[in-house]
Amino acid sequence: MTMIPDRDRVALELALTQCRAEDADRDAQITAMLAERPWRQVAEFASTCCQSRALKLKPWQLSPCQIDVDDREHKQAASCCARCCRWASHVSIPIRWR
Repeated sequence: MTMIPDRDRVALELALTQCRAEDADRDAQITAMLAERPWRQVAEFASTCCQSRALKLKPWQLSPCQIDVDDREHKQAASCCARCCRWASHVSIPIRWR
């Protein structure tokens, strides 16, 4: 098992907290998943949910944490995501989870 860097653990914990706060059904889903799956897998799912909601992604669009830049099929998504991240880093827009 690989160790999770502290900054990643903090981000995953925040994703879990935010995802559980979304509504009672999502909280129940996360609780059930934690009983059956490893913590990291559930936290990464929560991160995907938070990113999809925050970015208002369509069901077929990948969230940034799902993009594998080494996968040929994901290259276009990775390129688009990178452009958006570069743009966001140059403007003064607060990024919120909700």
